[in-house]
Amino acid sequence: MAPWMVAEIEEITAVCSFSLVLLRKQDEKYRDVLNKLAKEGVVILDKPYKGFSARRFLFGLFFLARHIEFLWGVKNAVFSYKSVIWFARIDISLFKSEKISIHSQFATQATIVGFLLKKYVGNSIEYSFTTHAHDIFFKNRWLPVLANESVCMITISEYNKKYIEDKYDLDINKVKVNYLGVNRSNLPESVKYVKRYVFGFISWMVEKKGLMNLLEAVRLLVEGGNNNFKLIVAGSGPLENKAKNFVCQHSITDYVDFIGAVYGDAKIDFYRSIDVLVMPSIDTGRDKDGIPVVLMEAVSYGLPLICSDVSGLPEICIHEFNGVLYSSNDVNKLAMGMNKFILSSDICLAYSINALIVSEKFDIIINTNSKMKSINWN
Repeated sequence: MAPWMVAEIEEITAVCSFSLVLLRKQDEKYRDVLNKLAKEGVVILDKPYKGFSARRFLFGLFFLARHIEFLWGVKNAVFSYKSVIWFARIDISLFKSEKISIHSQFATQATIVGFLLKKYVGNSIEYSFTTHAHDIFFKNRWLPVLANESVCMITISEYNKKYIEDKYDLDINKVKVNYLGVNRSNLPESVKYVKRYVFGFISWMVEKKGLMNLLEAVRLLVEGGNNNFKLIVAGSGPLENKAKNFVCQHSITDYVDFIGAVYGDAKIDFYRSIDVLVMPSIDTGRDKDGIPVVLMEAVSYGLPLICSDVSGLPEICIHEFNGVLYSSNDVNKLAMGMNKFILSSDICLAYSINALIVSEKFDIIINTNSKMKSINWN
């Protein structure tokens, strides 16, 4: 599970009744959320297993033997193996009724299990699924058959749909674009006029998020004589120590604050404390962003954006309307984009107003209802 997934699940409870099947043990931080959902009538199946069926295990192996191409590549092999194991262990009685409709996240294990259940049980099961980023940006051998056998395949950006159409041989009519969304109840009553710029970055600190490029841009600004700004970095992850060491080594500690991972009220305080959100995503060649939900959250707070032009980011950061787009990995252009805001509060004011307009496209209530219609959940 992830915060954006929780938000969508909470909205689905207003649309229809459903059970939530969790194939893996979830992080304890979601325990309160799961308990809340259970009180609202959602059946939580966090241990949906019942022994081990040799018959279903052999069914899965025979299927893979007929489609050996699904095992090409390490990721495909791992996903295939895990899916067959889970399929053999899952309590099949949960999926034997007059009609079962499954929706899963990511075109990997959860969707493969749904596909195998349909093949094993029969037409009383139908499934749909949502693709995001890593599940399509590697050569997912499963994707064409998963799409073609589904009610529909949801993807989260126009960029993703075009990528799928270019890279995969499948029925493109099955692919529907449905943005993720955020609760827009935090819309500000007015936008603010800025005197000293506070830029913000919030993310899991991994290579594809481009944090090191952002810190390099800060270094360039400081060395160029700019001192009317600060960067607040929220989050944690594998690159955290490297990022902090960079800040110390280049003597820019007065301009960068690391505040750690933020949740709940602390996350709201983060958005309200900054003037511009920066998302310097990069394509690592192995992975890249889809369309980060933090950008949707930012525009719902009336925040302008500075973003690289990776994947679906330009669908929410519209250049010179609600933000600045620059070519990914061009640190000089990133620094210039930040400097554009530092030099003019009027730009920030205009882009803030426009951010609220853009946020309308990412309203989770509207988008969840649209998704439910696409997958025939009434």
